[in-house]
Amino acid sequence: MFVATIRGLAGLMLASFVSTCALLEVGAGRADWWVDAEALPLPPETTVIHGFLQERECASGGSPEGRIVGPRVEYGPEAIVVTFRVRSVGGGTCPSNPLFPVTIELTEPLGGRALLDGGVNPPRDATIDPTIVLAPEEDCGPLVGTDDTKIACLEFLNATLGDRYAEFARVSVAVEAGDCPGNICTTADEIEARAWRVEGTDRQGRSFAWLCSYADEVASCNEIPG
Repeated sequence: MFVATIRGLAGLMLASFVSTCALLEVGAGRADWWVDAEALPLPPETTVIHGFLQERECASGGSPEGRIVGPRVEYGPEAIVVTFRVRSVGGGTCPSNPLFPVTIELTEPLGGRALLDGGVNPPRDATIDPTIVLAPEEDCGPLVGTDDTKIACLEFLNATLGDRYAEFARVSVAVEAGDCPGNICTTADEIEARAWRVEGTDRQGRSFAWLCSYADEVASCNEIPG
Protein backbone atom coordinates (compact mmCIF):
# COMPACT_ATOMS: atom_id res chain seq x y z
CA MET A 1 0.00 0.00 0.00
CA PHE A 2 1.21 3.51 -0.72
CA VAL A 3 -0.05 7.05 -0.31
CA ALA A 4 0.25 9.60 -3.13
CA THR A 5 -0.56 13.25 -3.58
CA ILE A 6 -1.48 14.94 -6.87
CA ARG A 7 -0.76 18.63 -7.23
CA GLY A 8 -2.46 20.73 -9.85
CA LEU A 9 -2.29 24.36 -10.88
CA ALA A 10 0.18 26.45 -8.88
CA GLY A 11 1.14 23.37 -6.86
CA LEU A 12 -2.19 23.21 -5.04
CA MET A 13 -3.20 19.76 -3.89
CA LEU A 14 -5.76 18.25 -6.22
CA ALA A 15 -6.16 14.90 -4.53
CA SER A 16 -4.58 12.68 -1.93
CA PHE A 17 -5.30 8.99 -2.28
CA VAL A 18 -4.35 5.58 -1.02
CA SER A 19 -3.71 2.78 -3.49
CA THR A 20 -3.54 -0.91 -2.70
CA CYS A 21 -2.89 -1.76 -6.35
CA ALA A 22 0.37 -3.37 -7.44
CA LEU A 23 2.83 -0.99 -9.05
CA LEU A 24 2.83 -1.13 -12.82
CA GLU A 25 5.44 -3.28 -14.51
CA VAL A 26 8.92 -1.77 -14.49
CA GLY A 27 10.24 -1.15 -17.99
CA ALA A 28 6.87 -0.78 -19.66
CA GLY A 29 6.55 2.42 -21.69
CA ARG A 30 4.16 5.32 -21.57
CA ALA A 31 0.64 5.11 -22.96
CA ASP A 32 -1.94 7.89 -23.15
CA TRP A 33 -5.60 7.08 -22.69
CA TRP A 34 -8.79 9.13 -22.83
CA VAL A 35 -12.55 8.72 -22.66
CA ASP A 36 -14.49 8.04 -25.85
CA ALA A 37 -16.02 11.42 -26.76
CA GLU A 38 -19.36 9.74 -27.51
CA ALA A 39 -19.61 8.76 -23.82
CA LEU A 40 -19.22 12.34 -22.56
CA PRO A 41 -20.28 13.85 -20.28
CA LEU A 42 -19.85 10.99 -17.81
CA PRO A 43 -22.76 10.82 -15.33
CA PRO A 44 -21.96 10.59 -11.60
CA GLU A 45 -23.14 6.96 -11.45
CA THR A 46 -20.52 5.87 -14.03
CA THR A 47 -18.65 2.66 -13.14
CA VAL A 48 -17.71 1.48 -16.66
CA ILE A 49 -15.66 3.77 -18.88
CA HIS A 50 -14.98 3.19 -22.57
CA GLY A 51 -12.02 4.93 -24.11
CA PHE A 52 -8.96 4.73 -26.30
CA LEU A 53 -5.28 4.08 -25.61
CA GLN A 54 -2.27 5.08 -27.68
CA GLU A 55 1.24 3.79 -27.11
CA ARG A 56 3.84 6.57 -27.02
CA GLU A 57 6.97 4.45 -27.57
CA CYS A 58 8.16 3.57 -31.08
CA ALA A 59 6.35 0.37 -32.09
CA SER A 60 6.50 0.37 -35.90
CA GLY A 61 2.82 1.31 -35.96
CA GLY A 62 1.83 -2.04 -34.44
CA SER A 63 -1.11 -2.74 -32.16
CA PRO A 64 -0.48 -2.77 -28.39
CA GLU A 65 -2.78 -5.78 -28.00
CA GLY A 66 -1.19 -8.35 -25.68
CA ARG A 67 1.36 -5.82 -24.40
CA ILE A 68 -0.87 -3.56 -22.28
CA VAL A 69 -0.10 -3.40 -18.56
CA GLY A 70 -2.88 -2.21 -16.26
CA PRO A 71 -5.00 -0.36 -15.70
CA ARG A 72 -4.01 0.72 -12.23
CA VAL A 73 -6.93 2.61 -10.71
CA GLU A 74 -6.41 4.91 -7.71
CA TYR A 75 -9.33 6.42 -5.84
CA GLY A 76 -9.21 9.75 -4.04
CA PRO A 77 -11.84 12.13 -2.69
CA GLU A 78 -11.33 14.62 -5.54
CA ALA A 79 -10.06 12.44 -8.41
CA ILE A 80 -9.78 8.94 -9.83
CA VAL A 81 -6.46 8.31 -11.55
CA VAL A 82 -6.18 5.54 -14.15
CA THR A 83 -2.79 4.53 -15.50
CA PHE A 84 -1.85 2.22 -18.38
CA ARG A 85 1.57 1.16 -19.63
CA VAL A 86 2.60 -0.82 -22.72
CA ARG A 87 5.51 -3.28 -22.94
CA SER A 88 8.02 -2.12 -25.52
CA VAL A 89 8.59 -4.14 -28.70
CA GLY A 90 12.20 -2.89 -28.77
CA GLY A 91 13.86 -1.39 -31.82
CA GLY A 92 10.62 -0.27 -33.46
CA THR A 93 10.38 2.51 -35.98
CA CYS A 94 8.32 5.57 -35.22
CA PRO A 95 5.25 6.05 -37.37
CA SER A 96 2.11 7.05 -35.48
CA ASN A 97 0.76 4.22 -33.36
CA PRO A 98 -2.88 3.13 -33.74
CA LEU A 99 -5.64 3.84 -31.24
CA PHE A 100 -6.72 0.80 -29.23
CA PRO A 101 -10.11 0.55 -27.46
CA VAL A 102 -10.02 0.01 -23.69
CA THR A 103 -12.67 -0.51 -21.04
CA ILE A 104 -12.14 0.51 -17.41
CA GLU A 105 -14.31 -0.91 -14.65
CA LEU A 106 -14.45 1.13 -11.45
CA THR A 107 -15.21 -0.41 -8.08
CA GLU A 108 -17.11 2.73 -7.04
CA PRO A 109 -19.09 5.36 -8.97
CA LEU A 110 -17.21 8.29 -10.45
CA GLY A 111 -19.44 10.82 -8.68
CA GLY A 112 -18.27 14.41 -9.00
CA ARG A 113 -14.58 13.51 -9.10
CA ALA A 114 -12.14 14.37 -11.87
CA LEU A 115 -11.00 11.49 -14.06
CA LEU A 116 -7.27 11.65 -14.78
CA ASP A 117 -4.71 9.86 -16.93
CA GLY A 118 -1.84 8.94 -14.61
CA GLY A 119 0.55 8.16 -17.45
CA VAL A 120 1.97 11.69 -17.32
CA ASN A 121 3.15 13.92 -14.49
CA PRO A 122 1.13 15.75 -13.40
CA PRO A 123 -1.86 13.57 -14.36
CA ARG A 124 -3.95 15.05 -17.17
CA ASP A 125 -7.70 15.33 -17.69
CA ALA A 126 -8.72 12.02 -19.28
CA THR A 127 -11.90 13.49 -20.78
CA ILE A 128 -9.73 15.41 -23.29
CA ASP A 129 -8.36 13.64 -26.37
CA PRO A 130 -4.62 14.54 -26.36
CA THR A 131 -4.35 13.86 -30.10
CA ILE A 132 -6.51 16.92 -30.77
CA VAL A 133 -4.88 20.30 -30.19
CA LEU A 134 -7.33 22.32 -28.10
CA ALA A 135 -7.03 26.00 -27.33
CA PRO A 136 -9.13 28.10 -24.99
CA GLU A 137 -11.00 31.19 -26.09
CA GLU A 138 -8.56 33.98 -25.28
CA ASP A 139 -9.34 37.56 -24.30
CA CYS A 140 -6.22 39.65 -23.78
CA GLY A 141 -8.29 42.62 -22.64
CA PRO A 142 -6.35 45.88 -23.03
CA LEU A 143 -3.25 44.08 -24.30
CA VAL A 144 -3.74 44.60 -28.03
CA GLY A 145 -2.07 46.18 -31.01
CA THR A 146 1.72 45.98 -30.45
CA ASP A 147 4.55 43.49 -30.11
CA ASP A 148 4.84 44.43 -26.42
CA THR A 149 1.20 43.53 -25.78
CA LYS A 150 1.44 40.23 -27.67
CA ILE A 151 4.49 39.19 -25.65
CA ALA A 152 2.86 40.21 -22.37
CA CYS A 153 -0.41 38.39 -23.00
CA LEU A 154 1.46 35.23 -23.98
CA GLU A 155 3.61 35.47 -20.85
CA PHE A 156 0.52 35.82 -18.63
CA LEU A 157 -1.01 32.71 -20.21
CA ASN A 158 2.22 30.71 -19.88
CA ALA A 159 2.66 31.73 -16.25
CA THR A 160 -0.88 30.69 -15.32
CA LEU A 161 -2.14 27.89 -17.57
CA GLY A 162 1.25 26.44 -18.47
CA ASP A 163 1.10 22.86 -19.73
CA ARG A 164 -2.61 22.69 -18.80
CA TYR A 165 -3.43 25.18 -21.56
CA ALA A 166 -5.61 22.72 -23.51
CA GLU A 167 -7.66 21.91 -20.41
CA PHE A 168 -9.13 25.42 -20.37
CA ALA A 169 -12.16 26.62 -22.33
CA ARG A 170 -11.78 30.35 -21.66
CA VAL A 171 -9.12 32.69 -20.31
CA SER A 172 -9.04 36.46 -19.93
CA VAL A 173 -6.48 39.08 -18.92
CA ALA A 174 -7.42 42.38 -17.27
CA VAL A 175 -5.91 45.15 -15.18
CA GLU A 176 -6.42 44.33 -11.50
CA ALA A 177 -7.04 47.91 -10.44
CA GLY A 178 -7.56 51.01 -12.58
CA ASP A 179 -7.41 51.24 -16.35
CA CYS A 180 -4.93 51.68 -19.16
CA PRO A 181 -4.81 54.99 -21.02
CA GLY A 182 -7.71 54.88 -23.46
CA ASN A 183 -8.43 51.34 -22.19
CA ILE A 184 -5.39 50.01 -24.08
CA CYS A 185 -1.89 49.34 -22.71
CA THR A 186 0.47 49.38 -25.68
CA THR A 187 3.95 49.66 -24.21
CA ALA A 188 6.02 47.51 -21.87
CA ASP A 189 6.29 50.43 -19.43
CA GLU A 190 2.51 50.76 -19.22
CA ILE A 191 2.14 47.01 -18.66
CA GLU A 192 4.87 46.86 -16.01
CA ALA A 193 3.33 49.76 -14.07
CA ARG A 194 0.17 47.78 -13.32
CA ALA A 195 -1.00 44.69 -11.49
CA TRP A 196 -2.86 42.19 -13.66
CA ARG A 197 -5.54 39.58 -13.11
CA VAL A 198 -5.93 36.42 -15.21
CA GLU A 199 -9.13 34.42 -14.98
CA GLY A 200 -9.78 31.04 -16.56
CA THR A 201 -12.52 28.43 -16.75
CA ASP A 202 -11.52 24.85 -17.50
CA ARG A 203 -13.49 22.40 -19.60
CA GLN A 204 -15.04 20.95 -16.46
CA GLY A 205 -16.53 24.35 -15.60
CA ARG A 206 -14.12 25.08 -12.72
CA SER A 207 -12.95 28.68 -12.30
CA PHE A 208 -9.43 29.87 -11.49
CA ALA A 209 -7.88 33.30 -10.98
CA TRP A 210 -4.33 34.62 -10.65
CA LEU A 211 -2.78 37.94 -9.61
CA CYS A 212 0.20 38.81 -11.79
CA SER A 213 3.01 41.29 -12.22
CA TYR A 214 5.16 41.87 -15.30
CA ALA A 215 8.77 42.96 -15.75
CA ASP A 216 11.42 42.48 -18.44
CA GLU A 217 9.01 40.42 -20.57
CA VAL A 218 8.44 37.92 -17.78
CA ALA A 219 5.15 37.42 -15.93
CA SER A 220 5.02 36.32 -12.29
CA CYS A 221 1.65 35.02 -11.12
CA ASN A 222 0.15 33.64 -7.93
CA GLU A 223 -3.10 31.72 -7.90
CA ILE A 224 -5.90 33.32 -5.88
CA PRO A 225 -7.51 30.72 -3.59
CA GLY A 226 -11.08 29.94 -4.67
